[in-house]
Amino acid sequence: MLTQEERAEVLETFLERHTAVEWKHVRRGEAQEPAGLFEHTFTRLTSRPYGELRVQVALRGDGDVDVHFFVAGHKPDWIEQVFVVPEGNEREALEEAAEFVGSFVREQTVLAYDPTFFAGGRVFLRADAVSPEQRKKLSWIVSWCGTHDWHRP
Repeated sequence: MLTQEERAEVLETFLERHTAVEWKHVRRGEAQEPAGLFEHTFTRLTSRPYGELRVQVALRGDGDVDVHFFVAGHKPDWIEQVFVVPEGNEREALEEAAEFVGSFVREQTVLAYDPTFFAGGRVFLRADAVSPEQRKKLSWIVSWCGTHDWHRP
């Protein structure tokens, strides 16, 4: 079982390995709190043709990981993905979260918005699998560097 501090170190190592970029690391919490309640946040920001994009990876006090994507100029402008980090399998779960973020930063995965009522919402899609038929159903697509950005006219 890893401590919260060890989880943060492992997560930071995996993020740097899978994204090939450095992350701004902030530790939040009170000094009198047990070490397990500290939250660690890793943030990366990029400027793209259609505005700023921020990815924030938070190692919560309970040990799970929240990945937040903030997309300026789009409605809705954020999406969250939660990764449960079970005791005993921390390294595998932390690497899965880092691989997910890495696939987006390397533009293998894109974030899109499907406005349909029941099946719609913000979705992650493989960049090479977005077909013209699928694009007709979407309002927008964004990628880390803007390579795959698209907006419905």
